[in-house]
Amino acid sequence: MPTWLKGMPFWILGVSSNYRSDWQYLIAASRMSSALSLATLFSLIAIVTKFTDLVNLGRPALYCFIFAAIAYALAILVIRFRAPAFLQEYPDYKSFDDKKHSHRWVLWQFHTNLIALKGGFKLLPQTVEKKLSVNVTTPPGRTRLPVVTAFVGPSIEKDTPLKNPDGSTVTYKMRVHDPLNFDRDLIMGFTMMSNIDNVERKYVLAIREDDAKCDLKCKELFWIILTAAAKENTYSRWFAWALVRLSVLLLIFAVIVAVVHALWLPAPNAPSSFKYIYADIVPKTVGPRS
Repeated sequence: MPTWLKGMPFWILGVSSNYRSDWQYLIAASRMSSALSLATLFSLIAIVTKFTDLVNLGRPALYCFIFAAIAYALAILVIRFRAPAFLQEYPDYKSFDDKKHSHRWVLWQFHTNLIALKGGFKLLPQTVEKKLSVNVTTPPGRTRLPVVTAFVGPSIEKDTPLKNPDGSTVTYKMRVHDPLNFDRDLIMGFTMMSNIDNVERKYVLAIREDDAKCDLKCKELFWIILTAAAKENTYSRWFAWALVRLSVLLLIFAVIVAVVHALWLPAPNAPSSFKYIYADIVPKTVGPRS
């Protein structure tokens, strides 16, 4: 067995250089709520439509603005329906910390996203690498944690391929058990067995209130979830980015076209106020007199 497999039978991928294209940055680019954004956009369309008629900004500028608004509205819809729910609720750690959740909540979120995210099971090795999970394959010594009970409840099993540093792929059969409440704490048991040695390894991920590093572990677990969620639904994410950028370009182009149109083409002669007053006071003649 290669030396990198001893004691750590997997390899953790680093952060992508294209991280600024991930979901959390896209969500930040459309920070307004969906209802407010759409209502504002279509109200502006109505205002600009009337405004272009009054000041002669030109139809091309109006059309560019309308298409920019539609592109932005579509981007918001893609984000709302395709971005992971975890990211929409917690785009950064501050938004999570401000909720003042129990220390158990982050582990429930971790378990939920293991199942919900496409590559969710690949997060398990990261918890071992970062010493959040403890290997209990060999029964530990004296401990308060109900280690045996952690592997008894309902579970989900999935075969998960992981790439090695040498380019080869190892498939792990991973089984995750539902988290178990213990006192005021929460523990989650899971197992991993590779197709190389067929040895089942048992791990326990525990979030304990009396742990001196409880806050740091909760924070680390949060970032593991967020990093994985940020890369979900790649095609939808790139499509939403394209719509947002198209909206910005069309808006800039609309302003340029409107300015050029106003400078180069003369505005139509506006009717005098006297004409409006005269039309209101003096009724129109209907047909010739007999």
